[in-house]
Formats: sequence, C-alpha cells, structure tokens
Amino acid sequence: MTAEQILDELSQASGTEHYYQYVNIFNQKIFVYTDGIKNMAELCGAYWLIDCVASYQYGKVKQVPFQVWTLKKHVFKTGKRAGQWEWKLEATDGNSIVMVWQTIEYSDFPLDSIKMYLSNGVLLLPSEY
Repeated sequence: MTAEQILDELSQASGTEHYYQYVNIFNQKIFVYTDGIKNMAELCGAYWLIDCVASYQYGKVKQVPFQVWTLKKHVFKTGKRAGQWEWKLEATDGNSIVMVWQTIEYSDFPLDSIKMYLSNGVLLLPSEY
C-alpha cells in the first residue's frame, strides 16, 4: 500500500470493536489498544512503535492520564547527512509539555508522521478519540 492509501485507511478509524491488551514480560497489563492502532501496526509493520510507547509507561510518564505520542520523520537538508533522515518519537502531556523523546536512526515506517493518544490506559488514533 502507498502512504496515501494507508492514511486513508487509518482516517476511517472511528471507535473500536475490540481492545487488545499490551502486557509486559511479567504478564502485567500496561495498556490496551484499539482496532485503529492494531491496523496501523499491521499496515505499517510497526508493532515496534507500540513497544516503544509501552517501554515508557513507568515512573512519571505513567502518572500522566493523557499522553500525545508523535513519530515524525526528519530529513537532513544540509551537512554530511543531507538527504538522509531519522525519526523522532516524542511524548507530550495534554499541555504540549515534552515528557520524553527518542531518536530512531533507521526505520522503514511508510508514513512521514503518525500521532497516537494514550488516554486513561487506552492507546488510540486521534480519529478514535
């Protein structure tokens, strides 16, 4: 699928019929995620992105009931890395205060960006909110 087709498919997510539990290696539930997130992970080959969000659900971040997670592609325009890219994963609270961020040097993620919400223990796409 092209990026445009994936975005079109994901934009149609508007609620969920199923919730999928994300559990850690100790079989503790970290959060649940929706059909839209599952569809994104399948279409984009990005179950790793759900893993990244889960990996930060400890300490201060876990205590924030509404989190905005954004993965964005950054293309270098100048310098030795001109034309190359990397990814930035960032989590903000409901007031746009950055809580955590991570640089991902390589990914074959097919979209230029994706935004997800983690609201009261449910990971979902903005169109499902």
